[in-house]
Amino acid sequence: MIINELIDIYDGGFSGVIFNGLIEFSHNNTPRCVDKGTFCSMPLRTGLDLMTKILDRDSRMTFERNNRIEFSFHPREEGILLHNFVIWDLSKFKSSFPNYESIKTFWPNPISELVGDKVFGLFLANSYKYDVPFSKVTLRDGREFSFGKKTSTLEQWTRSCPANYEPGKLPTKKGQLDFNSWFDEYSNLSSVIIQDSVESEFSGCFLIESNSYVVEGVKGFGDRLMNGTEAPQPLPEILRNRIEKLAKKLLGNFGPARVEWAADKEKIWILQVNLNQIKFKANEYNQFVIYNQIKKISNYIEFKTNRGLSEFRKFLNDLDSKKNGVILVGNIGVTSHFGDLLRRKRINSYIRMN
Repeated sequence: MIINELIDIYDGGFSGVIFNGLIEFSHNNTPRCVDKGTFCSMPLRTGLDLMTKILDRDSRMTFERNNRIEFSFHPREEGILLHNFVIWDLSKFKSSFPNYESIKTFWPNPISELVGDKVFGLFLANSYKYDVPFSKVTLRDGREFSFGKKTSTLEQWTRSCPANYEPGKLPTKKGQLDFNSWFDEYSNLSSVIIQDSVESEFSGCFLIESNSYVVEGVKGFGDRLMNGTEAPQPLPEILRNRIEKLAKKLLGNFGPARVEWAADKEKIWILQVNLNQIKFKANEYNQFVIYNQIKKISNYIEFKTNRGLSEFRKFLNDLDSKKNGVILVGNIGVTSHFGDLLRRKRINSYIRMN
């Protein structure tokens, strides 16, 4: 029998298991979280980087191949050795095992909900060396960390980050604002980002799957495209080709995803990444299919998008989606927040342009 000293698991730290380039971990938990299905699984380098930024501490550890390590990582020094990184169990294996450094990370999970869906996706994109604007994150508990690259402008955006993706529901405002009241107003808000703006020539969103993609954009900032108040515009062929190349690369790192982007004179910046586990497709006519997986839906109800997202949420709450589909009437994009809401609720739907 081994008797260990007791360390508070609710001190803001993390616990989990490290093995062969993989880290599986959670917060407010013990290393046994990996046995309960309540953990985040990601490449070791990325996971350590995220923990050290949140805790503002360095693990000061190296990890040998084929070692399985149960650990906890704390904001304060713990144990008789007064170290932030505590090892609870170490098992050495002689056999060779796969290296998990290239695994895909899926969310939501306890860590993505801690930092916010938007922050989690952007942090992963930054770890994969994509161009992400410099982002300063403030968590609900007041802790701060940052990542990303400086852009060519001094302008900033204040962006809300709910625990789980909620299309267009919480505020995003141009400028650096006092956001402290947002945490009181929105119970599902995990964090807020102050993010460098991009001097956008074009911006928009694309959806990617293994054998299909949709790219939409407008001149300048893309917020009106996302909110359904501006229709997609033709993109320059050179830019579209660059986006398609970027989309294929992102697919390899993330799998099916929804990505918001902005292009200045030099780079295509990644503004948001959300996993997209709902199939999509578009036809060649003036009706863009958003979701069409449920059979035997013959009745469709129209919704005019100029009524806005708030009214649309109420409309969906009252809709019997087992019997009815939705026709969005308006000059909006498949990648708009209207489309996101319908895909996530798996409602047969398409767009009819004015």
